[in-house]
Amino acid sequence: MKATKGAFFTLLISSLHQQGVHARNFRFKKFDDPGTVGLESVIDDVDFPLDKTEKDTLRNLSKSVSVYDEKEVCRNVDLQICRDDLTVKGLYPVTHPDSTDRSDLRKFWADFEETVTVQKHLKAYKKNPCMVDPLPEVMPQMTQYWRGLNILEVAEAVRDEFPGLYHYRMLADWVANKEVNYDDVIVPKTGQIDFIRREVMLSDMVGFAVRAVGPCNFSLKWSEGRARPEEVAFAISKKEINVPTSSKSTKPSKSTKPSKSTKNRRGGVDIFDDISGIIEEMDLRKATDFTAYDEGSPRHPSWPAMHSASSASSFWLSVILDLSPQQLCDARMLDWSVAYARTVAGVHYPSDNIAGLMVGQGILAQILPDYLHDEYGADKKKVEDKIKEIVFDWTTFEDTECFNKKRYKSVPAARPAVCFDPPIRRPENPNPHPPTMRDGRIGVTVEGDIVTEE
Repeated sequence: MKATKGAFFTLLISSLHQQGVHARNFRFKKFDDPGTVGLESVIDDVDFPLDKTEKDTLRNLSKSVSVYDEKEVCRNVDLQICRDDLTVKGLYPVTHPDSTDRSDLRKFWADFEETVTVQKHLKAYKKNPCMVDPLPEVMPQMTQYWRGLNILEVAEAVRDEFPGLYHYRMLADWVANKEVNYDDVIVPKTGQIDFIRREVMLSDMVGFAVRAVGPCNFSLKWSEGRARPEEVAFAISKKEINVPTSSKSTKPSKSTKPSKSTKNRRGGVDIFDDISGIIEEMDLRKATDFTAYDEGSPRHPSWPAMHSASSASSFWLSVILDLSPQQLCDARMLDWSVAYARTVAGVHYPSDNIAGLMVGQGILAQILPDYLHDEYGADKKKVEDKIKEIVFDWTTFEDTECFNKKRYKSVPAARPAVCFDPPIRRPENPNPHPPTMRDGRIGVTVEGDIVTEE
């Protein structure tokens, strides 16, 4: 007799509990280097959201990155507004490998399966760089600025790069080509020519967006404590977590469907199949082996992704500029590519990235009216009105005409020269002169360049 779907998930959650994986138990623990003396008891006792003692301990005794508190660093931002927006989009509450809600549990393992499958492709290419580059399978569309990169190079492109690097490059191209159209209604000039409220403002805004979003985004990370993919993968490899399995594929809801980045490489939507087998084949000796980086993920929780939250150029550019449709697409594709490349690297789940893009937009929506007014003389009401017009739903991006433009189509990178057979070397002719031959004339022999009449 087949068990009902509800009964299946009840048994699943019960199974997880029997393994010692309890609600609010499997969370981020990468506070320091493995085996650091004196931190074992601290790590075991940490729970999320952090209390003051835990924050102070991690700040002072560990290598944890930017342990921020919402009340300390987000006085001018209401993060509950961001949480509410994420809830509507199915991106909050944050899911975990031990979520007790059936829908949340399904969302997590779908998310994790995508991350694992991407790493399977990356590791295959790393082992055999002469194979066809699998990047188009895992990331079928990406920014034109990365055209020609292979899957390993895309992962490397978002490894400790200077914040805002690619957005500076995009804007530099626009300025050099005189393709920037400022919205004078939003940021008025002080005269016919205003260098400060034009090029200088653009340069300032890239850094400002990262600075404004960063502290609040980190406070969300330390509030939720989502474990990094490498932590989950390594726990599976050590049999500390059993991956849920199902024998029948079912159509997921809109909030749990796989992204288009995975549709081409996943035959079905059975969210639990193959995870354990793929991880076993990876033969992980340490957690960081799961990722594309020797050091693995950063020492701060996974959700929401900081690379994504700081990649909000398409939002604030839409506020201060009159973007052409092509520029808007270029900016959105760059934001999305920087975000998803972190999943290519194995350090984030796809939902971390979309949540980060939404959070970055949500934080700036609250801050920009005052900032543009105070720094560049903008009318706050006009800024607020334009923001209402341009707020974007990132959960829909992969279904848009913009995302699917041929301009952004990924292509396999060229194979390295070492992958091709060396040219065949013909044996040297011991006779440096061409052979003797008849040229068709009676009594004439041609030998080399000498013509002899017989």
